[in-house]
Amino acid sequence: MTKEKPVIVKFVRKNAPYNVGELAGFSPAIARRLVAGGKAIFYTPEDEDATESAEEKAAAAEVRTFTPIHSGGGWYDVGAHRVRGKAEAQKFADELNAKSAPPSAEE
Repeated sequence: MTKEKPVIVKFVRKNAPYNVGELAGFSPAIARRLVAGGKAIFYTPEDEDATESAEEKAAAAEVRTFTPIHSGGGWYDVGAHRVRGKAEAQKFADELNAKSAPPSAEE
C-alpha cells in the first residue's frame, strides 16, 4: 500500500476545527469532498503570493474615514478617541479624515 501525498486546501467557510483562511492537508478524496461542498479551495503557494499583493494594493488604496459614534452620556467615540459633545466629535472626526485622506491630484 502506497501512502498518498496530502492535498493542501484553504478553508473558505468554517469547518470545525478549522477557521476561514486556515490551511490543512488531507487525502485527495477528502480534499475533493471539501472543495465540492464549498468549504475549501485547492491551495497552491503561487495563489497566496498573488492574493497577498492584491490585498496589499487594496490596503494601500484604502481611505480610512472616521465617524462619531454616540457612546452615551454625551460622549462620542471617534476612532480610538473619546470626545464630549456631538459638535466637538464631528470637528475631531473631520480633522482625522483630512489627515488620513490620500493626496489629491492637484497637490
